[in-house]
Amino acid sequence: MEIGTIIFDLDHTLYNFMDCHEKANEAVFEYAHAHFGIEEADFHEKVVEAMRRTEEKIGVMNASTHSRTLRYQTFLEDIGASAIEHAYPMSQRYWNTFYTYMELLPIVSKTLAAIKKRGCKLLIATDMTCDVQLEKIRVLGIGEYIDFLVTSEEAGAEKPDPRILDLCVQKAGVPKEACVFVGDHPKKDVVGPMEYGMSAVWCRHFDPERFMKGFGIVVDEETRQRIRYRFDNFESCFNEVGELVELGGLIL
Repeated sequence: MEIGTIIFDLDHTLYNFMDCHEKANEAVFEYAHAHFGIEEADFHEKVVEAMRRTEEKIGVMNASTHSRTLRYQTFLEDIGASAIEHAYPMSQRYWNTFYTYMELLPIVSKTLAAIKKRGCKLLIATDMTCDVQLEKIRVLGIGEYIDFLVTSEEAGAEKPDPRILDLCVQKAGVPKEACVFVGDHPKKDVVGPMEYGMSAVWCRHFDPERFMKGFGIVVDEETRQRIRYRFDNFESCFNEVGELVELGGLIL
């Protein structure tokens, strides 16, 4: 079946999430150190624990589990500081710093433009809350290429739950067999969509191993072996005259 829609993950697929995340974490640590005197190692350890317990309370399939405000609320309660006073300012500091460091590489813009030129619809399907992801799209300046956004907040489930993939198909208006999912997460963005009935491509441009290590994500070798299509940089998808001809071996 002819490809009618390309569905991209957003974070760490179209830009380097980890660089932004690490800079944002540094900014929040500076705030916490200035206000509470906490040292860096202790800060990071307690934030990770707060993230774990937030997931435990809310569930990992809920978009709210990504809320920095909720994570910092738990963190502040744990250290005996005022969550009422500090949770939201810490969250704002995180995101304002994060957006400052977001950068769209020219090759990513070129890829999105080439997909649109081919007449394909272009969707973004992403875990997270809608307002944050809309702001990322605005900051990256890619809104002109995107036909639809699907977030886990809107779908009521995180990738690769069929509910979020169903919503992608519904918005695209094409059969799932005509969709290609492209993303950095082997399970959420590749194997999950494959099991759903889409084609899928593992985008390794921004070093997904670093992302997975940073968040304690373990992907077994069997899962990796199931992935047929993958690319290590966007440049490899173009031919010698600059035409987009494939995505990691999947011929367009």
